Amino acid sequence: MLPLYILTLGIAAGLTGAFVRRLAADQGFVPDFETGVTVAVGAACGYMAIQLLYMAFLKLLKPNRGGTVLVSEALSHSAALLLLPYLLQLPVPWPHRILFKVEPLLYLAIFSIIHIFFKLTTLFSATQTRPTHRLGVLGWALACALCAYGAQEAGLRWQHALGAARLLTVPAEEKPCRIGNTYAMARRAPEDVLLRFDLTGRDGQLLTLRWANTPQTDPPLESIHVTVETDGTAVHSETQLIELLDGDWTETRSTVPAGATQCTISWSIEKASAWTAIAGLQPVTLSGRELLLGGPAFHDARAKSNEPNLILLAVEGIGTDHMGLSGYRRAATTSLDALAARGVFYENAYTPSPDAPAACMTLLTGTNPLVHGYLGAQAGPLPEGVQTLPEVLREHRYATAAFTEGEGPVHKDLFFGSGFERGFECFDPAYPMVQAKATPGRKTPAPWVPAGSKITLNKAADWIQEHRGEKFMAFLRLRELRSPQRLARYGEGFLGRGRTPTPMDIYDTALLDLDKQLGAFFDRIKTIPGLSNTCIVLAGTYGFDFSEPGRGTWRRGGDPKRTLTEFCLRVPLFVLTPDGIARQRRGLVALEDVAPTLLNLVGATFSHPVTGKDLLAYDGAGERVSMLGDPLALSLRTQDWRFTWQSGRAARSMAPVGEEGVLQFINITRYRMERLRSTKRNLQNNPAFSRQFRQKLSDYCLRYAGAAQQQQANP
Repeated sequence: MLPLYILTLGIAAGLTGAFVRRLAADQGFVPDFETGVTVAVGAACGYMAIQLLYMAFLKLLKPNRGGTVLVSEALSHSAALLLLPYLLQLPVPWPHRILFKVEPLLYLAIFSIIHIFFKLTTLFSATQTRPTHRLGVLGWALACALCAYGAQEAGLRWQHALGAARLLTVPAEEKPCRIGNTYAMARRAPEDVLLRFDLTGRDGQLLTLRWANTPQTDPPLESIHVTVETDGTAVHSETQLIELLDGDWTETRSTVPAGATQCTISWSIEKASAWTAIAGLQPVTLSGRELLLGGPAFHDARAKSNEPNLILLAVEGIGTDHMGLSGYRRAATTSLDALAARGVFYENAYTPSPDAPAACMTLLTGTNPLVHGYLGAQAGPLPEGVQTLPEVLREHRYATAAFTEGEGPVHKDLFFGSGFERGFECFDPAYPMVQAKATPGRKTPAPWVPAGSKITLNKAADWIQEHRGEKFMAFLRLRELRSPQRLARYGEGFLGRGRTPTPMDIYDTALLDLDKQLGAFFDRIKTIPGLSNTCIVLAGTYGFDFSEPGRGTWRRGGDPKRTLTEFCLRVPLFVLTPDGIARQRRGLVALEDVAPTLLNLVGATFSHPVTGKDLLAYDGAGERVSMLGDPLALSLRTQDWRFTWQSGRAARSMAPVGEEGVLQFINITRYRMERLRSTKRNLQNNPAFSRQFRQKLSDYCLRYAGAAQQQQANP
């Protein structure tokens, strides 16, 4: 009878192994053929180990020598033949459709019932047979141990194969990806593949991930389950159900336990079943589906840090001479005036250049345009040795985002790839446009006009509200006033009735509308909870000069110009600190001072030398330099004078390319009334000052241009 028992045991073990292999494959636990063989062999060994253990138990409990026991056991193993229809995928007409969903369980239940019945028969037969000695149990026990060892080894190989199939120890390289209007660095993440990253645990640290459908995902996924597991002194696992936004990035956040050294990230459409979670197993679906994954980024929770949030706004086209705080006759900036009065307002702040990219890069680096390389037609690149404000802040675990309006309809500047994206986790360069209302009888399509900076401000406010629980830095550049024009949404403003509006009327009307948009933005910021520890800086990048040379004062309202004049270079700058300091300062300051000021609040510094100082620690320097053009013209502002000089040198190399000469030399106390002939008179009356100022600007060029070239050569 023993050969019959061995034969039926082997057949039953093979069928059971094949059954388990197919069931595991259907559930996603068999990633390849080799793993399938391992599962089948392991299940077969496990089946035989259990059967042999049962026989050893019987031999130990009731030693017997009869063949009835082996015949009964052979019949119990023969019940495994009932699994053949499932293995051969034979169609079975089940009476109810729900039975088709649990078909494997039905086969297993029928097999188990018959198998257990004959097991009970075996037990009964063992009690009725003639007893013998117990030495025979050793053979059964040895065979059981060998099969159990085989099952254990197969199980370990299976678990290793599952982990190897899912684990991506070297995740794909991050690349710039645009979803909607926002760029972020991201990688492709396949479904159910484990992405492992090293990390340094820190109390209160947040792990931020960004998710989005790939352009190839059709139809787009609406929701996913994201699992983040951290390893350290203890293992912590967290699964979130997230709804994927249409045309935008979706962020998830997890708290990193202190002492964590690694994190493993995965996603799937279906939530893992409870039994797989308990068993510590995860299926390998190999569905081929992919999502874009940005991060992980690590930020400090707001409640765990005393460092302030930072909001930096660069407003293009607004000069201090058009603000009410500076005595402008029109109430065009009531919201900004009220806001500036709540903080530290710098009455004499100057831009490094009447050029938005140059001014904005200075705001972000604390260096002048000769160092950072953005000036007019020069669009960088930013030297590798020069850090940006968001780069330093990310090292201090800040969340960073930029909204630059850089993709204008004609002129593009602060766009992704221009160098302004450095250090920003999210970068939105969209410039909102809308088609104007069609004029009755118009044959050509209505033009596209600016939709208003309120769209950019609202996007920034949404981002700020979403990140209120962590340290953040938001940078906004608004270009509503780049080319002032008459738009219907501005209303009448200062246009007047019954007369032709001047360029200044149109500009002031546009400024009035922008002021209302900024007021609404700051009102919304005040309502967001948790932002009490926030520093807000607003700076103009340049103003406009409406004067008509040689024909009287600037208030006559000529066409707006961007030149090296006091009207263009003197820009509003105010800082609202968390401690609520309110004062007005009259010393000469510059946009180079903004970045060092913000880093001092954070307790950080740039790795490169800066040309600015901490605005909150000093009252202003004695002189400020601005520049424009190629050949390079420079303008020196002292307490009493503005001296503008054409260097005749190339802006990048400082090589002579033209004639040098004085463009403007005016007394600053009379700059509104100064005319072109004033320069000639001041040169005649103050030759010593002229030589001194010219030498200072020449030295300035050589010093900073040389430093920039050295920085470029030795990053």
